Amino acid sequence: MKNGITDKVDPQAFASHLIEESGKCWVETDMRAMMNPARMQVIAGTAERFAAELAMVCPACRACWFRITQAISGLPC
Repeated sequence: MKNGITDKVDPQAFASHLIEESGKCWVETDMRAMMNPARMQVIAGTAERFAAELAMVCPACRACWFRITQAISGLPC
């Protein structure tokens, strides 16, 4: 079993070698973030949005995740 191929190989030749060696070959995309640049970008964007949300605090009580969703008169905060 070979995981995390990071060097350039001829996929067909490599698959043929595996089939000769073990009688089968299973190929799938490596979706671990460390091996998938597109997934790394999505995770980075999510982390940035989360950090921005945590940085929004209520001006009165300093509670995080402050966001005005509606105005209700008479509330202390």
